[in-house]
Amino acid sequence: MPAPVIEHEKTIYREQAKASGKPDKILDKIADGKLEKYFGDFCLVEQAFIKDPDRKVSQLLADAGKAAGAAIAVRAFARFQVGEGMEKRSTTWPPRWRSSSGRGDRSDPPPCGVAWRNRRTAGSS
Repeated sequence: MPAPVIEHEKTIYREQAKASGKPDKILDKIADGKLEKYFGDFCLVEQAFIKDPDRKVSQLLADAGKAAGAAIAVRAFARFQVGEGMEKRSTTWPPRWRSSSGRGDRSDPPPCGVAWRNRRTAGSS
């Protein structure tokens, strides 16, 4: 992480602690603790490993590097969010399908074949 970003976050945390009335001698310790939490949230290698939350990703990489006999580094990664891509599609059916299905103004699709079955039986009488 770039040094200016670290210093900026540190000053923010110091000001927050000072505004809450904490003594000046512990402001740096509070800022350091919050900075560690910040790294844990925003830096991949400082985050907890999903399969073993007691270990950080950096520890896992170091152990894997020792086992492989070479240094291992993260070059790229993909971020997935739970439920991402699962948005419900909204489908608006034409009014003639809604009215022939006997469902009124509902916008969800009629059961398979309802609109066409009603149309066939109406014309055959």
